[in-house]
Amino acid sequence: MNQLDIIAILEKRLAAAETDLEKVFAKRLKTILFQVSQMYRKYEKNGELSFTELNKYNRFQKEMKLIGEMLTEDYKQIIKDVQAQVENQFVGKYLMLAYIVEMGVTDGTDMGFDIPSIGVIREALFNPVAELTLPKVIEQHRNEIVRKIKIELAQGMIAGEGYATMAKRIEKAVGFSQKKA
Repeated sequence: MNQLDIIAILEKRLAAAETDLEKVFAKRLKTILFQVSQMYRKYEKNGELSFTELNKYNRFQKEMKLIGEMLTEDYKQIIKDVQAQVENQFVGKYLMLAYIVEMGVTDGTDMGFDIPSIGVIREALFNPVAELTLPKVIEQHRNEIVRKIKIELAQGMIAGEGYATMAKRIEKAVGFSQKKA
């Protein structure tokens, strides 16, 4: 095993984690599009969903609140998954490099490497600057996604767009894809 082998192993683990995150985003996009289709089914008149009709009784605000709550739950899970993956990557690389160092020592001396404590790992990995922590960065991303969805829904309804056009508009705006994940 050499450093290139370690990098390849860690990249495979990272690719698997990215696939899991991608699935979370794809599932949420599917749910949001279903919710939009339900809005069309309930409140459309002659194939058009008017902003006025959806705004009655604060329907639009209630739908946006529901979308925001769903995304909040998703992002909480994403934070846990990302933090676990970062810790995994750190420990894996640390131990694999320790193995290479020990194997490189010619006199057979035991170097005494062991797994660092969770506290040491977290201190090494997670930024103590309040606004740069993973939860804060993720929260900003979540807020931006909710804002984009709200804008696209409102603009689509004002323009009198049908469901298919609206769905494409939302999908394009949020960009839930492998790259975004």
